[in-house]
Amino acid sequence: MSVELPAPSPALTLHQAAANLRTRAKAALAGFVSNEYWEGGWARGIENAVGGAEGELAALLSPASAVWLADALDALGSNAARHGTPLPAEVVTFAERLTTRESRNAELEAHA
Repeated sequence: MSVELPAPSPALTLHQAAANLRTRAKAALAGFVSNEYWEGGWARGIENAVGGAEGELAALLSPASAVWLADALDALGSNAARHGTPLPAEVVTFAERLTTRESRNAELEAHA
């Protein structure tokens, strides 16, 4: 017998995305402070490693900015859960894309 669970609430989706983003940001920050490659700074290191427009885009979100974004997603999710504040669909979609690799890949394929 299988049990079918309901889809997670939008607030839970934001909390899951925040946890995923925060975990990855803190791991990146630990590498950033312990590896001399990063002495030139986050943006320069990412742009050198990746290159092109892709590197410039990736360099926009430093580990510290990612932690800030995770905190903002948690705050939005908590506010929605406590007060019934509706979440914009775009915010929920963004959170879903942060949570699963499959959704990020599907987004790229849709715009290719």
